[in-house]
Amino acid sequence: MSAGGASSSKGVLDTSTVISLGQQAEADFDPLPLDASAARAFGQVAASLRRTGRNTQVRAYDAMIAATAIGHSMVCGSSSSPSARAAV
Repeated sequence: MSAGGASSSKGVLDTSTVISLGQQAEADFDPLPLDASAARAFGQVAASLRRTGRNTQVRAYDAMIAATAIGHSMVCGSSSSPSARAAV
């Protein structure tokens, strides 16, 4: 899959390509606010991570993304980690 920019032999995109992809994502999608509902969901997600012994600091951004989806009654999926792939 080509993003129209240069990449190294290891598949790392150059800065201008990353910026271009970010701008395209901003144009294509409406952002969801991290509002009170999402903040409450974040507390629940963080508590769940703690109960299962997971490091909440390492997963803080993932937890915020999940909580924003939960707070807006949406589904959030990922294939970026072994645990996420195992849940599919």
